[in-house]
Amino acid sequence: MDAITLSGANAAEFTITGGTCTTGAPSLLHDTGTCTITVTFSPATLGAKAAQIDVQTAAITRTVPLTGTGTGAPAAAAATTLSVQFNTATALNMAPFISGAAPLSIAITAAPANGIATVSGTSITYTPNLNYVGADAFSYQSSNATTTSAPAVVTVTVQARADPGRDANVVGLVGAQAQTAARFSRAQIFNFQRRMESLHRGGDAGQTASAGATALGPGRGPGPFVRVGREPGGLRETGRAGAAASPMAASWVTSALGAAATRSLNLSYSSDRTGESSLLPEGTGAWIGGNLHFGTRDATGTTNSSRFSTDGVSAGVDRRFSDKLTLGLGLGYARDRTDIGTDGTQSRSRGSSIAAYGSYAPRANTFIDGLIGYGVLSTDTDRYVPAANDYARANRKGDQLFGSLAAGIEHVKEGLLLSPYGRLDAGVTWLDQAVETGAGTNALAYFDQTLQTLQFSLGLRAESRHATSFGWALPRLRMELKHDFKDDRQASVAYVDQFAGPRYSVTSPGVNRDSLLVGVGSDFVLQSGLKLSVDYQVERTFGSDSSHAVRLWLAKELDGGRGPQSGLSPSALFASPVRVEGGYAWDDNLNRGSSLKLSDHIYSLNISKSAILPVTSHTRVLVNGFVGGDKLYTYTGLDRYSGGGQAEFQYRTSGDFDATTFGIFGRAVLDQYHSDLRTGYRYSVGVNARQSLTDRIDLFGALAGNWRHADNVVFDARDYAVRFNLDYSLSGGGTPYFGGEYRRGDTVSTGAQSIDNIAIAKAFVRDDAYGSNQLFAYRFDARTALWTLGYNLPLGPRDAIDFSWRHVRSSPTDLPNYALAAGYVAGTPAGTPTYTANQYSVVYLMRF
Repeated sequence: MDAITLSGANAAEFTITGGTCTTGAPSLLHDTGTCTITVTFSPATLGAKAAQIDVQTAAITRTVPLTGTGTGAPAAAAATTLSVQFNTATALNMAPFISGAAPLSIAITAAPANGIATVSGTSITYTPNLNYVGADAFSYQSSNATTTSAPAVVTVTVQARADPGRDANVVGLVGAQAQTAARFSRAQIFNFQRRMESLHRGGDAGQTASAGATALGPGRGPGPFVRVGREPGGLRETGRAGAAASPMAASWVTSALGAAATRSLNLSYSSDRTGESSLLPEGTGAWIGGNLHFGTRDATGTTNSSRFSTDGVSAGVDRRFSDKLTLGLGLGYARDRTDIGTDGTQSRSRGSSIAAYGSYAPRANTFIDGLIGYGVLSTDTDRYVPAANDYARANRKGDQLFGSLAAGIEHVKEGLLLSPYGRLDAGVTWLDQAVETGAGTNALAYFDQTLQTLQFSLGLRAESRHATSFGWALPRLRMELKHDFKDDRQASVAYVDQFAGPRYSVTSPGVNRDSLLVGVGSDFVLQSGLKLSVDYQVERTFGSDSSHAVRLWLAKELDGGRGPQSGLSPSALFASPVRVEGGYAWDDNLNRGSSLKLSDHIYSLNISKSAILPVTSHTRVLVNGFVGGDKLYTYTGLDRYSGGGQAEFQYRTSGDFDATTFGIFGRAVLDQYHSDLRTGYRYSVGVNARQSLTDRIDLFGALAGNWRHADNVVFDARDYAVRFNLDYSLSGGGTPYFGGEYRRGDTVSTGAQSIDNIAIAKAFVRDDAYGSNQLFAYRFDARTALWTLGYNLPLGPRDAIDFSWRHVRSSPTDLPNYALAAGYVAGTPAGTPTYTANQYSVVYLMRF
């Protein structure tokens, strides 16, 4: 047998798979023997098929026809499961669960008991019965042109409704409404308390310039301003503002200033009838005041982070009925906006109020201040719902009753006022029911809620007074220990389409009940009678929460009368004064990155006290202790509290004017950061020299070594520095200065993870100071150059304002070692992670 072959139109669907006939064997066709050929039919499609098999020998060719009908693979259906949200229709594509020759179709064979199943093509949509929760099931089958599958079961689970009490946006909005109500009442209490405080001595405690002239003579300060940096005895510190507190900073990267996450702006005008030319009735005063308060709150395990801004305005009229009693009536208005997270969830509130207040002096140097007020408020909320990709919106109204009662004494001695006091602030807010619209079945109803606040404060206020070139300055210090007795945080909500159904409890994050507030500030009284007050406050709980506030208050006599006497004469208590520096800065590259640059507003407050210890006629020791608080507006992970000390041994060759003063110094600082990586301590040692080149030009130079130890090895740093500073005293007052510094050693830069940074880093770690940004901090060896240009403007013998610009450029000293960088791809071009940064600052310096 020579050959056996298949041919014909559908030959490909037939296959010779066996038999006894073989090629090359003798032909059996002319004999009585037989052989067999086995053919397998495998149709690819449905329908009739035809082919032929050809058997060829040397003598003949035999053809046998082949026929068959393609029926295709049988239809089949598989069981599966389906999870359905409460009251929500859900479609399931069945294509992955059916098989067989096309075309295929599906049909429901057994309906669900607790819902409806409908077919569309190869998809089934299951709709649960209204408010049903639990298990359900239905059966289906698949079919094609020739077969039908056996039924298969789809097991359905209808999920219970999500608990809104676990939704971070719901918790955030409930908490924001409670906090907004508290801020509204306390904003009004603060404004009215400021007015009542000014009534204790018969009017505005700040007193006008004319009053100051009567008590103390002309309003100008005696003599020219003595630079803060200049010390008696011919020994001079560097003239740059702040040099006494920080002669050689440990690291440009790690000693950035801070900015307040919570700030307040307060503007007030007041008027008291004291002159015959006034149009107001005898003993009547009118005033208006306001504040702007904004800040942030970190995320917790149950709620997102939030940012708020609240502003309130108050106005009132009061009348003095006797030397002991003053009563008044006022109105207030407030607005608030709180943004929760980053998805657009927010609340916007408005409120107005009316209040009656009074100040009573039962005996000399004592006071009792009280107020009671009523207000209404309205809040609009937008809550983002990811499941619906939509916002649920609501309007909620409410009203509130608030009051405050304070009592204390005021003791004046040698130009210093001390006023211990106690104050009780209380409030109750009734929030009405509100219903959301939008976001489908995710909309919520918020039920009536009652919020109560009760806070007791025990405080001490101290004031002194000294002359300036523009009039008078009245610096003050305030300390308060606070305790909250009430902490209502529970709210009840329900889904709108289940209004009569289950209610859910929402608990917003609580507040720490105990806190300590420390504030410093000053009244600046111009000769025209205009008064500007500035206060900076830091409040820290006995847990980990803290807040900062900056308040400004502007006052002016409106009736043309002369303000009342304050009873304060220039203070003589501070022969060795305390130095206070309050500053603002803008940093355009806070993270010290080469490509990614993050900028921020920066605020700072530093308090220091120095002492001079003479040793011999040519030597002395300077000792300085200091504390400070820094806060950033956006990147609060860099918030810092610091405290430390510095000592310097100085030697002066002679008493000649141009004699050089040499010094050896040491400095140690403890730093507490909000970041978990940076907290630690740092210290510096070095030598310096000072010399007056002329009666106007002073030169300073220093060599130092700086070390830092932190909770994470990335922020363990060491560098060596050389520095100079040149001051020039102008004849008309003021000192421009120019300084430079060169550092060699460790620096830290924060940026995106990159092969360039890894290749030069001694150590790196994910940085926790920049919120949700996925940034890494790298420590590497670098050359750093810093340049400072500034101007120090004197405002009297104890006050000055300083303006400066600082520029820094840092470049790595080592070439990148890409071979040590995991993930490096050969041929990647080398990077240059050099960074530059600019910092612009203004600092007010005061000694009192």
